[in-house]
Amino acid sequence: MANIYEVSKTINAIAAGLEEECLNCMDTNKSIIRDCIQEQLYSGMDGTDRCLSPTYDITGTFYDSIRLERLNRSMSVFTEGFIDGPDIQKKYGDNIFALGSSAKEYFIIMHLRPWIENFFKECGYK
Repeated sequence: MANIYEVSKTINAIAAGLEEECLNCMDTNKSIIRDCIQEQLYSGMDGTDRCLSPTYDITGTFYDSIRLERLNRSMSVFTEGFIDGPDIQKKYGDNIFALGSSAKEYFIIMHLRPWIENFFKECGYK
């Protein structure tokens, strides 16, 4: 059984590094997040689980232009290399790149939770 000092040390280590570890997980798994965004767009949905209008002009070139980049304490999603990408983003708003509820659930269960459980172990949590 851990004494109060060991428990405090573990809690402080977790608190100090949790946000960074979440970002590290997202950064390491950018391709999976990108796949999730593409899948929901293929299904005609945006990141708020709303249907995109039936006249949306999203093509394979747009899907391929989706990029993710870590910026300090956040993950930025944008298009690159497709001339109409910014116009499509402007038409549908930033929610076009957000993860919908199913994608979030998938990412948390399959990637983030195991990552964080490992981080907790590294911090001394048993």
